Amino acid sequence: MADDWRTAEALKQLRQMVTCPLCGALVSTTDGYGIHKGWHDAMNTWVQQIADNFQLIFNYVTNPDTGLEKRLADLISAATDSITSLRADATTAITTTNQSVSQLRTDATNAITGLSTRTTTIETEVTKNPGGIWARLAALETVANLPVVNVKSLEAKEN
Repeated sequence: MADDWRTAEALKQLRQMVTCPLCGALVSTTDGYGIHKGWHDAMNTWVQQIADNFQLIFNYVTNPDTGLEKRLADLISAATDSITSLRADATTAITTTNQSVSQLRTDATNAITGLSTRTTTIETEVTKNPGGIWARLAALETVANLPVVNVKSLEAKEN
């Protein structure tokens, strides 16, 4: 008879056992299943929050209007535009500098040629008329209101 009572109790407990449809676990009571199902619900909520967070991160990276990919593409585009502009400015500056150097060479050549021509003219005048340069210098000194140096004494010193 004692075994009948134990058997009856065991059968009563077996009848109260519930199988979880989500994971197949045996839960001892209906109340226990409610607690077990609450655990599943909490885990599902937690997993959904993680999935939502991953979606937010994915959107932050790939959003076509504000995402990191868009920002990176905008930065690359701005850098490319700046480099292109810098190249154009550098090319213009180099061209302008080359033109200035060329003009400077031309001006220097013209100045050297003019000085050389003037020197040749002075040498020719001095050779043709040795006292002529001193007469011109005396005339310039007179116009400039400078004291006129005795040309004859300078010619004597020269010889």
